Amino acid sequence: MRYKDGWMRVTNRYSVVILFILILPLAMPLSTASASSISIDTHPNSISADEAHQFTAIATDSSGNPVNDDINWSASSGSIDSTGYFTPKTSGNVIITASVGSINTSTNITVTKGWPFAIESNFQTLDVSVGEVVNLSANLIDRGGNYLDQEIVYRCQNGQIDFENKTWVPEYIGNTTMRIMYQEIEHQVIFNVQPGEPVRVDFPLGLTVQSGSTLHINLTAYDSKNNEVQISKLGQLSFEVENGSISNTGLYFATTPGYWNVSVNTSIGVVGLGKIRVLPAQATGLDIEIDSLEVRAGSKVNLSAIRTDIFGNAGQIDIPLANWTTPTGTLAKVDQTVQWTPSNIGEWVIGVSDQGFSSTITVSVTQGYADYIDISFSESIFQSGELIIASLSVFDAVGNSMAIDGVWEVSSAVDSIDHGSWQELHPGLVGDYPISATWFDNESQQVFEIEKIMNIVPGELARIILPESGTRIASDEVLLMRPSFEDEFGNEVPEVLVQWTIEDVDMTMEIRLSGHRWAPDKLGIHEIRATSQGIFAITEIEVIPGIARQIYSNFNETISIESGKKIEIQIFTLDVNGNQALANEVDFEFEDPSGIITTSPEGIGHWYIEGGVEGSWILRYSSGTAVSDLMVNVTAGEPVRLIAEIPPETPDEGDEMILRIYAIDQAGNVVDVPDSELTIKCSTGETEFISDDTYILYVEQAGQSHSCSVNWNDLDAQRFFDVNAVLFGGGLGSTNTALTMVSVIVVLFIAIMLVLIRRLRVEEEEASYFDEDDLEDTEDDLEPEEGDSDIPEEEVEESEEEVEESTEELRARLAAKAKETGVMQAAPGTDQGKTGWYIDSSGELTSWLVSEDGEWTRVS
Repeated sequence: MRYKDGWMRVTNRYSVVILFILILPLAMPLSTASASSISIDTHPNSISADEAHQFTAIATDSSGNPVNDDINWSASSGSIDSTGYFTPKTSGNVIITASVGSINTSTNITVTKGWPFAIESNFQTLDVSVGEVVNLSANLIDRGGNYLDQEIVYRCQNGQIDFENKTWVPEYIGNTTMRIMYQEIEHQVIFNVQPGEPVRVDFPLGLTVQSGSTLHINLTAYDSKNNEVQISKLGQLSFEVENGSISNTGLYFATTPGYWNVSVNTSIGVVGLGKIRVLPAQATGLDIEIDSLEVRAGSKVNLSAIRTDIFGNAGQIDIPLANWTTPTGTLAKVDQTVQWTPSNIGEWVIGVSDQGFSSTITVSVTQGYADYIDISFSESIFQSGELIIASLSVFDAVGNSMAIDGVWEVSSAVDSIDHGSWQELHPGLVGDYPISATWFDNESQQVFEIEKIMNIVPGELARIILPESGTRIASDEVLLMRPSFEDEFGNEVPEVLVQWTIEDVDMTMEIRLSGHRWAPDKLGIHEIRATSQGIFAITEIEVIPGIARQIYSNFNETISIESGKKIEIQIFTLDVNGNQALANEVDFEFEDPSGIITTSPEGIGHWYIEGGVEGSWILRYSSGTAVSDLMVNVTAGEPVRLIAEIPPETPDEGDEMILRIYAIDQAGNVVDVPDSELTIKCSTGETEFISDDTYILYVEQAGQSHSCSVNWNDLDAQRFFDVNAVLFGGGLGSTNTALTMVSVIVVLFIAIMLVLIRRLRVEEEEASYFDEDDLEDTEDDLEPEEGDSDIPEEEVEESEEEVEESTEELRARLAAKAKETGVMQAAPGTDQGKTGWYIDSSGELTSWLVSEDGEWTRVS
């Protein structure tokens, strides 16, 4: 202890000196000299555009002492404040400069691109035309505006998108939304789709004019999708006519009757062709008579030619059908009457000519009588997720249609919005769904009904369904890579070709060649990305170790452990691909009969080995087909019990008895007890140390229930034994020794008596003068008289008196006796040396369990 205290004092002194040396420079003031150099502290070589970094620098004078001057910071890109806090922007190499006065220094840091933040579109104009090829141009950027290389997806319901060439061709006019997406980031661009360039110009049907009259021709232009285009887009017009004359504005002056070709050329190269029928000039002698100037399509109309001669007489004449001109419908002759059945709706000019006379009339043809109703759809194929317009029309006998308002009934499986004459349909789930309409014709007082079946087919690919994230697969197994495909309403889409990316590596060809199977070779979480038609899906597959082929621990071949103590062991396995992993399921075979193997709270692959019986034992552990052995050397652990052993024979007073003292741990292993730390108290005599755990007890007192008490490190042991009394109090040694000596004395006494007797006989022969009377007198003198005996009889009187004692007096008396003899005294009701209650020298009452071999164990 003195050595330890001295060492602590020396250590404390040195600690004070070292602390003073460390603090002294900090207490020194900064140099007030001018800075001669400046250095920027260590910093990372690169950061991303999403991060920021705090630069620090120190300025020193010529002696190397820091100076307290303000440091100015600047950066070639991004921003940096006066404290050196740098916020990057553009990726690339950035020069950071720190200066104090005219002194400066620079360092380089690389700014890498950050995570996706937004989508930036690069369209030159948002006004596009039908059929125009629009280049899709957009970039994914990070927070600093740096362009990223990730692939983005375009979606639009108007027209077709070429994902490979990144082009879009709109098909319908109107405002259209282009959706540009990357994962959860979306940017929308609204285009104004206008009619495309004109590719066709049409003349009106049934152009008819009388000779000498004029007719203004109104042309109609169309684009490639049959959208009507403004005539101005045709450029300059140039008309040509086979007969007559026509201006560049389309005003035609008829001359010679006939059926003449007319054409128009445009400056953009579009050419249109038409026909004009020129009738003879109206004569005073020929007229047309008709039932009504307003007729219904599909209805028969009677036409009559009325000729007026020079005398003013008028009458119907029979004129061949070839002399009649009708721009629409059919002509038939019934009983000198021409019947005209118009087909197209509109204003039509009917003409007739005969013998140089001609006449025309204008007839208005309207919708015919209702013949049937029908539902028309904007799409021929009903795809899930597409917008479909269903309109209700009534048709006359010749096929003219007119939109009508009816009563609709649409299947509940199809979302619909009723607009009267048309329905806005949004089909979802695939299947056959009915749609019907009913219309009441007020004119004919009839009810018309129509029903159609919509066969809804899957829409465009919207989702790719991969195995659920977190799916586990062993490294010696294969994963079937056949995802399912759905549209936006969950309908299954037929299988499409998929591009596979695993851990940013294109594995498409390998997976296709292996029959759509993936065999992993590395453990851990693997990100699998499937992409098709601009749609992608990501899942994470956890590859776990396969069947163990090799097994080993973090200990080489041998491990040492104290009995009762635990030591943690880590067990690893290698699968067929050589992947190392902590073993999950391990079987153990431990030769130590008291050894225990338990799992560790650290988790998988961690186990506790608890030693038992002292010795070297083989621990065999296995998993799968792998087996390995580990030698475990178990040494004695912490002592939990102190044992004192004595011979089973009862010793005699004056003998020497062997006393063996040792400790055992929780598994029963023997623990040596140092003699210097052991305390032995025996009531029968002193002890002497011999060697190891052996002592000699000198038995000096006889009696019953003698004890030996042993104490070591708060462990106690006590043994009780009896000591046999010997002759002469053991002064001559044991009883056998004393008896031997007494026997020798008796033999010597007998020998002496024999010698004396022989001498007495010789004396009797020499003293023959003694007479018989003297002998008798002598004998009489030798006889004792009655009542003259000097030996009193001992009378043993037994006292019948009982002495009553109190409990406290009894405990005090037993405690005094225990203190006197050094042996605990049995309480009333307990036999001395047997299991029961005992009172020690302090008067405490305790309970003890005494085994058959004399070992005492305290119970309470």
